[in-house]
Amino acid sequence: MPRITTLFLLSFFLLLSWPVQARELIVSAAASLTEAFEEISAQFEADNPGVRIIRNYAASGALYRQMTQGAPVDVYAPANMHWMQEAARAGLVEAGNLHVFAQNQVVLAVPGSDKPDISTPEDLRLGRIRRIGITSPATSPAGNYAMISLKNLGLWNELEQKMIYAETVTQLMDYIRRGEVDAGLIYASDILRGQDEIHKKYTMPLDTPPAYPVAVLSSSTKPGLARKFVDLVLSQKGQAIMEKNGFQAASQ
Repeated sequence: MPRITTLFLLSFFLLLSWPVQARELIVSAAASLTEAFEEISAQFEADNPGVRIIRNYAASGALYRQMTQGAPVDVYAPANMHWMQEAARAGLVEAGNLHVFAQNQVVLAVPGSDKPDISTPEDLRLGRIRRIGITSPATSPAGNYAMISLKNLGLWNELEQKMIYAETVTQLMDYIRRGEVDAGLIYASDILRGQDEIHKKYTMPLDTPPAYPVAVLSSSTKPGLARKFVDLVLSQKGQAIMEKNGFQAASQ
């Protein structure tokens, strides 16, 4: 066989055996969405062979700061409208292209041992309750909602000195599980993540329930693929995954 033909065939078979570079889509989502978005990402990868979802979970405000500092992101899903509106004002997303896809509730939760005995937010005033966990209101929507709910009950000023601040709901759940706080204010969806190690005691009062928006970033290098991911989140299949993980439909 001529040398040129041999080299050509060798090169051809090498190309066939060379792994195809996966297309990557970067999704930055609130920490409270971790379990739900893990499932949605797996579904998206199954529906789109050759695509890999890079997931980045953190407090919504922290994710916003990452984006303003130039972090590459294709899809942003914070845990409230405030941070999405900030992203729109900064030109990171187009205000007309954001979609609210889920709602949540804030609940009073305690360690699975149910010790100390707490039934209502009023019990948080008792002297035996020394540490109450919330996420940082400055960067985490869950913490901001927790603060608002306590203010609605007229308890915030009295209880503020008892507050222990976590960076994310995931960290706060660890505090509750290990009994490092006597109680915590987390999302209702987090109770499912607690695996019986965290018990819900009370649904906190809020005039407006926590809403989760999602949008494609203006700087996305794969806007078509990013829109497909958002479409999956909004689809019946995506909404079923959200519901399974303790979230409510945005219309409820």
